[in-house]
Amino acid sequence: MRQLEQELDECFGTLRRRMEVDQQYSQGTRAYIRVLRLLERHSLADLTRAVQRALELGLEHEEAIEHLLLCPAEQRPLPLDLSGRAHLAAYRVVPPDVAAYGALAGRGNGLQSGCDRGGAQ
Repeated sequence: MRQLEQELDECFGTLRRRMEVDQQYSQGTRAYIRVLRLLERHSLADLTRAVQRALELGLEHEEAIEHLLLCPAEQRPLPLDLSGRAHLAAYRVVPPDVAAYGALAGRGNGLQSGCDRGGAQ
């Protein structure tokens, strides 16, 4: 265990302290051990990234860390490359007027109450 502690990034110590404070001390220690047991299925590098991300998001729970391991953050797609598609250059798409969405959001109360009753208005 001592050797593992020396290999761990400092974010693991931060996580352990936060888990022990947020939960009863022994419950927090058990939760921290469950996080370390994720090393049985995941690499140390992947777990370290997940713990760092969880701390950034304020999520000090082993299930959140496991979720971050299983569902990594999505990468923003690259812009569509239109080279070789000269016939598409003639088309222009006008950006939408986002002010219309604000008007819809202002009427959200009526839509919300219809959902709360379980049916349409």
